[in-house]
Amino acid sequence: MNTKVIYILILVLSFTLIMYDHLTSPVLDIVSPGQTENSCAPCGAPCRD
Repeated sequence: MNTKVIYILILVLSFTLIMYDHLTSPVLDIVSPGQTENSCAPCGAPCRD
């Protein structure tokens, strides 16, 4: 293998790992403030019974 092929493989592997880490990040599960299970309104106001 020549040096150019090794550099390309390293770049492709690095890009793949970065994208995998980004797409599996737990930050995607976080909802906006006020969007909790007990809120009815978009502003986060609690539900009236």
